[in-house]
Amino acid sequence: MQKYEAARNMSSRLMSPEELLLSFDVEKDYYTSASAAELEQEDAPALLLKFLEDYPENTRTNLTWFRLGNLEFRNRNYRNALRAYEKVDTYEFNQETNAEYAFKRGYSYFMGKDMDMASRLFSGVKDRQTRYTGPATYYFAHIMYENGNYQTALPEFEKLRQDQTFKSVVPYYIIQIYYLQGRYDEMLDMAEPYLTGPRNKRTNEILRLVADVNYRRGNYAEVINQMEDYQQVNRGRVSREENYVLAYSYYITKAYEKAIPHFQQVTGIEDTLAQNAWYHLGDSYLKTDQKQFASNAFFEAWKIPIQSPIAEDALFNYAKLSIELSYNPYNESIKALQQYLTTYPASPRRDEAYTYLA
Repeated sequence: MQKYEAARNMSSRLMSPEELLLSFDVEKDYYTSASAAELEQEDAPALLLKFLEDYPENTRTNLTWFRLGNLEFRNRNYRNALRAYEKVDTYEFNQETNAEYAFKRGYSYFMGKDMDMASRLFSGVKDRQTRYTGPATYYFAHIMYENGNYQTALPEFEKLRQDQTFKSVVPYYIIQIYYLQGRYDEMLDMAEPYLTGPRNKRTNEILRLVADVNYRRGNYAEVINQMEDYQQVNRGRVSREENYVLAYSYYITKAYEKAIPHFQQVTGIEDTLAQNAWYHLGDSYLKTDQKQFASNAFFEAWKIPIQSPIAEDALFNYAKLSIELSYNPYNESIKALQQYLTTYPASPRRDEAYTYLA
């Protein structure tokens, strides 16, 4: 840092009228701008641009454009950095400097959401042995992951398993890729160490994925433990699907009272998930001897305009409960049974329905 201060002080002393020979002007202006850039002084961009404007044919313009790009990059002015980098010709750069240029330009495109250009530049750096190999590999893999190109992303993340900078984050990507590829055994093995200890956004997401795998495999007791833990951390940010997974796991394990409030969180939209939730909510109410609530829930399940076995069974259960609960059995209960017979004329319960009508 001291040498740049000294260079700038020296160059300032060279500005006397007697010394305004062209060669000294070029040297003075070059070192003044270069020193200001290295010291990250406020006037550095203006000085670099002035040198480029005053001496467009000078052999140092290429390096000055690169220096300007790096300065804007450090200041996170990525659009300005790209404008400068686009003026740079890398013919005179060694491998390390070339990698620096390509990585920083790629990262600037990355921050500008131009992932195609960013991935091309990162791809050209990731397989060279420079200090930018790790970062370029990571960002290239990240872009591939975000694009759903998991086959390409996975081996790149694998390369970073022992990288000091990235080894703490890449397992989360790998676990999610295993999950998305259906490689559940490998995913569970790798996820195991992250299921205990302090929770953060990443470990909580892993917990959710592990719970989902256990749900798919019918390990409902494990799902309950994991989803209770997950929901404890994510209060107010739990999706309908996540509530359904926990509710259904409670339902299957006969914890009906616990299932009810979670099924209720799923019923706000008229879709297949809501129809399933209403149906199992009705059965949970029935199992806990809350027949009026059960009747209402079965009716809501049937009312959703999606034809399914659940809808048929929900209407039949609603009709049966209407007979049990109605003070006037020839009112809602008769209408419900008639509706059932009209809607499902080939139902195997047709005779049973007629029995209730009789």
